[in-house]
Amino acid sequence: MKIVVSGPALACDAQTGEAIADTPLLQTLNGLRYDEDACANYLDHELLNDISIVGGAIQMAFDSQRSELRVVSEYWSPAALQSEQLQMLVDQTLEQWSDGIGEACFDEWSLQSGIHLDLAPFALDNYEPPVADQVEDGRAVPRFAHLAKAVWKGRLDVVREAVVEKADLNAIYDGHTALLLAIQRGETQAALLLIEGGANVDHASVLGTTPLMACASLKQPADAVAVATALLAKGANLEARDMAGNTALDEARDNHQKELVALLTAQRAT
Repeated sequence: MKIVVSGPALACDAQTGEAIADTPLLQTLNGLRYDEDACANYLDHELLNDISIVGGAIQMAFDSQRSELRVVSEYWSPAALQSEQLQMLVDQTLEQWSDGIGEACFDEWSLQSGIHLDLAPFALDNYEPPVADQVEDGRAVPRFAHLAKAVWKGRLDVVREAVVEKADLNAIYDGHTALLLAIQRGETQAALLLIEGGANVDHASVLGTTPLMACASLKQPADAVAVATALLAKGANLEARDMAGNTALDEARDNHQKELVALLTAQRAT
């Protein structure tokens, strides 16, 4: 299900602050897009937390019928949202446009163009709140696409449910899989469930950190050994290196994880 949230935006001269009314100039902004981050990453409300909502890039659109510049964020979910859920999505999207990622996402472009974009021009006399439209576009969204985000929030119940339903356990949140986040956040039980459930044991972060390397960050030595043992049993690559050239054994030594060092050293010798 595709959900399009849109609202009025304002383009101003970056030096004078005066609103730009020149239609041809406003039309050139149509399609300007920021997708290095997405509003879906910041949805946080009980009405939305158990729904796999993805997307939420920020894009500018020019409405030719109304001669109006608008800001648009497109989301996808496994099914249509109920009215209260839809309104909460609108409200949280507006928060991101006004003082979340939308506050500075076009700053670099603005410096180059001399145009400042206000994605939530509340001061306008004729300001109209954002609206949302839902349309079935055929795009399939896995029910547990929000799994990594759920792990970030400590939702062990979601992990259990995903494993039981044999869902794809390798969803990404903020560049990390659910498994990597579980280890980095010390959610040992969640990590073990994900490993046993078939999560990718070698999927690394953008910095090259693998789940096995992340074991060195666990506070309890017993947890580090337990998770590492489970990873190795599933074939985790002991020789993988991060962007700094470090292996899991290097990380274990640097973090003074003696028991983990012993385990990895013994594993390497076999």
